[in-house]
Amino acid sequence: MSNDRSVLVHWVTRELAVDRDGAPESVACTGVEFTYWIDDQVLGTTWVPVSEAPNFADDEKLIMALHKSWRWSHGCAS
Repeated sequence: MSNDRSVLVHWVTRELAVDRDGAPESVACTGVEFTYWIDDQVLGTTWVPVSEAPNFADDEKLIMALHKSWRWSHGCAS
């Protein structure tokens, strides 16, 4: 095992369950998913939703997730 770290970043749509006035409903939400790998094993994922009208807070969340993934892939502490 070589401990090669990599991060796969891709656009995904997730179905989320929400409660609308007591009635369960399924809503499709788009976002960016970061999948963390060492060699051929998935260690975990992080999903950052992306809204229809992104704002500064949305941008900051994506920048933080991207920064964390770069540091992790290079063996740096987060």
